[in-house]
Amino acid sequence: MAFTIPTNLEGEIDELITHYPVKRAASLMVLHAIQEHFGWISQEAVEWTAKKLDLQPINVYELVTFYPMLRQQPMGKYQIKGVSDVELRVGRRV
Repeated sequence: MAFTIPTNLEGEIDELITHYPVKRAASLMVLHAIQEHFGWISQEAVEWTAKKLDLQPINVYELVTFYPMLRQQPMGKYQIKGVSDVELRVGRRV
């Protein structure tokens, strides 16, 4: 099954790109728009984004793997976040 972007999302992405002096600068915003629509960023989405921005897929993949807010898998029904004891103690001193 081929990866396709809905026409309205592609139009939104094209409009986003116009706000940046070079296409590469729009990378994070494009990835954010894709994740907002699909809920995560697949390998096909990485390749599509790279092609759209005239980049190599590795350039986009670096962003996806670096930023923790970009998900490479669909998010589960529940999300659990933890806080360590050290973070709690530091928070009290501030």
